[in-house]
Formats: sequence, C-alpha cells, structure tokens
Amino acid sequence: MGFGARHQSQVRLSGHQGLPERQSLPRAAAAVATLDVGVALLAGIAIFSVVFAQGMDDAFLPNVLVGHEVKLFSEDPQVPGHYRIIQGGTVEALGAIHFLTGESAGYITGETLQVNGGMNMR
Repeated sequence: MGFGARHQSQVRLSGHQGLPERQSLPRAAAAVATLDVGVALLAGIAIFSVVFAQGMDDAFLPNVLVGHEVKLFSEDPQVPGHYRIIQGGTVEALGAIHFLTGESAGYITGETLQVNGGMNMR
C-alpha cells in the first residue's frame, strides 16, 4: 500500500493577497506551478546536501525518507536524564514528514503543522 492509499493529506501554502484586477489566471497558475517545482528542487538539494555533509551514506537515505532513523529528541544537557524536542532546521522538517507518513496522520483532519522552530507559539 503506497502513500496516500489509506488517507489523503494535502500540503498547501496559503496566502491572503488576491490577484490584481488585470492579472491573467492561467499565467498566474503557470507561475505558481513553476515556482512550486523550483522550491521543491531547492528544498531537496538543501536537505540531501546537509544529510550527506554529515557523513551519512546511501544506506541511510531510505530510512530518512520513511522516517525510521529521525532523531526527534535529545538529552537535555542542563537536566541529565530528561529529553527535549529538537527544534528547527532539517530535523524539524523530517519530524513533520515522519508524522504525515505515519499511522497517526490518519486520525487528523484540517490541521496546519507549523515547522518553524517554535517561532509562532500561541
């Protein structure tokens, strides 16, 4: 069973600014599609360059993609024996990917995952 066969997830960037009065909708759609592909390529290059720069080889790559080797917690240096969530950067993004591709993601709907290192805490 592949990803999305059990449940469907949507990843969406939302904005609050509409199109100007004389903007072409097909041209805007083409621009968004082009930028979307460009951002996806740049993100992939950035994430995998960091993964390989840390000395990880090709054998580690499938585990990163399915989330089995994602380290989400680290021991708190100030309080021995206690663990804290690693925030920010690639690790936080991998945590979100791990959650969205896991079993638990089938139980939520209409949620927005904030991957921002805690900058938008409410």
